[in-house]
Amino acid sequence: MNWKNLWNKNYALVVFYALVLALLYHLGVRILDHFPELGAHLQNLFPWASQVISPLLLGFAIAYLLSPICHFF
Repeated sequence: MNWKNLWNKNYALVVFYALVLALLYHLGVRILDHFPELGAHLQNLFPWASQVISPLLLGFAIAYLLSPICHFF
């Protein structure tokens, strides 16, 4: 049996993408399982982050909500 004739690059690419997707799914589930502990560690590592990120997120939210009005005018 000649394996080079049976090898299809498109199928190999689909299998590769499926394996990468399964790996990313597994890592995402593991991170979400330990999310509270991760948040506590990040809070200890960067105690100033909440004071910096809160106004940024609020500004992004206001800009997102006012964007249709700006495009209208």
